[in-house]
Amino acid sequence: MTPTLRSGTAAAVMSSKGGVGKSTISLGLAETIACETPLTVLLIDADPQGSLTAMMDLENDTPRTDRITLVSLLSAALNPSEAAAMEYLIASGVGAGGSDIDDAGRLDILPVGTGLIELERQLTRSGRDADLLRAVRHLLDALRETYDLILVDCSPGLYLSTESWLQACDYQLAPIKADKISLSALDLVLDFRRACPGGTLSSWLGIVVNSYQENDAANAILGKLQTFTDLKMFSTIVPATMALQRLAIHHGDRRSYHAKYPGASGEALRQLSKEFLARMTARSASALTMTRVSQA
Repeated sequence: MTPTLRSGTAAAVMSSKGGVGKSTISLGLAETIACETPLTVLLIDADPQGSLTAMMDLENDTPRTDRITLVSLLSAALNPSEAAAMEYLIASGVGAGGSDIDDAGRLDILPVGTGLIELERQLTRSGRDADLLRAVRHLLDALRETYDLILVDCSPGLYLSTESWLQACDYQLAPIKADKISLSALDLVLDFRRACPGGTLSSWLGIVVNSYQENDAANAILGKLQTFTDLKMFSTIVPATMALQRLAIHHGDRRSYHAKYPGASGEALRQLSKEFLARMTARSASALTMTRVSQA
């Protein structure tokens, strides 16, 4: 892969339903791109549940007990008097690694930290919703100067912080499973995007079918999704494999890319990464004018 991506490009990985492998796709894309391209990559865990942080055991990273977190950076960005502190934290080394893959030296992972939900509640109670969006944009602008690509693993559901990332990022990628519940959840995302004023949200990059297990019901849903061209479904289908399921269990020891993503898992992620980068390089977007997918 030799992408000509605009430096500082940011993509939000978001689904309104948990359990679709959002964090798995985020991590797989980040590690694959870091290993297969010369791009510098930052992966941000913006989900209060901290799935990505737990997957990489960053909360128990003994050598980095002072590790910078998203909450610490946002807290600094929310206070104008601490702007210099935020810039200092970024210069100190956001993420400072985090991957357990030997060849992923160009990847940094920023853990979420504790208190994101409480921070959001405090802002809402004090009528400062817009301040969070300004802080996210300010933080993202500062990070764009350091990284070629920024991936944001957003929380499932349309919360204030999620909406802020969807407005601040350049693109949105939506993982989905080939089941009826996921279709209904996808409709919530599409309805939300249609309700927002034009140009206020990140460009729609498309949907990626994840954890695919071939059977009659899944095949029927896959065929249905393919009929909605505006959904821009990625041609790469990520299969349900033991290797990808085991990502939720921290390995501990360092390993090669092919040891972590063997066989079909690595092949799917490499193909998906190529599509992902190609779409962003082409700056493609979709108007999302189709009917609701769960009722068609």
